[in-house]
Formats: sequence, structure tokens, C-alpha cells
Amino acid sequence: MERGQAGIDYLIAITLFLAGVYIIFYLSTNIIAPLAKERNDKQFIAEAISDYLLIEFGAGEPNIVNFTSLQEFLSQDHENLTKSLGYEGFSINISVKDTAGNIVITSGKTLPELADFGYVKRFLATPSTSERFVLEVIVW
Repeated sequence: MERGQAGIDYLIAITLFLAGVYIIFYLSTNIIAPLAKERNDKQFIAEAISDYLLIEFGAGEPNIVNFTSLQEFLSQDHENLTKSLGYEGFSINISVKDTAGNIVITSGKTLPELADFGYVKRFLATPSTSERFVLEVIVW
């Protein structure tokens, strides 16, 4: 009787151990997957573009931009936009929204439903008004 109980305890212990190992490997791959090289490149490019826009169209203070110049820059077609930004091999979408989420300016292609992309959201304002805007840059 004791020998049968020890065998069942051994099987339960091995099953729990293997389930634990499986869960650890499953979780570790999900933690490491977003750090893949392609994802980092697109995220880095999105951050670089947002930094460029804030610096190039800045009005002297941090996150204060010349809204008219930014709007003129973003009014060009996608090919010219990617060329002037220096990222011809990527698709880019740049949007400026008000704080209610309404699109004020948008430029570039529409993000496909299934895509690996880099995304950056920055807050900005204009020097003439106290209204705040959200700059969103998506690269895929």
C-alpha cells in the first residue's frame, strides 16, 4: 500500500515540475519577444522622427512648436515625407490630435490591421494659444 502511494506522489511531483518549467519558458518568451531587433528599430525610428519634428519646428521652449510650419511640412505626400525625413524604406503615419482625440493634422499611410510597428506619443503646444495637442508617430 505504501509503495503505490509513493508512486502516485512521484507522478504528481514530476507533473507539477514539468508544468512549472513549461510556464516559465512560455512567460520568458513573451517577455523577450517585444525586445526583438525589428521592433526596436521601428520604435527607435518613431522616437527619432518625433524628436526631429519637435526640434525642427520648435518655438524656443520645450514641446512648443510653430504649428503653421509643422502643418506645411506634414501636408506633403508620403513619398516626399519619408524622403525628407530620411526613412524611405519605412511606412510612416504622423498625426496631430487635440486633447479630445480629434485629428487636426495627419500625414502618411494608414496603419494596416496586422503590422509590427513602432509608436510614440508626445504632447505639444503652440506659442500663441494655451491649447495642447498630441503628436503621434507610427512607423512600420
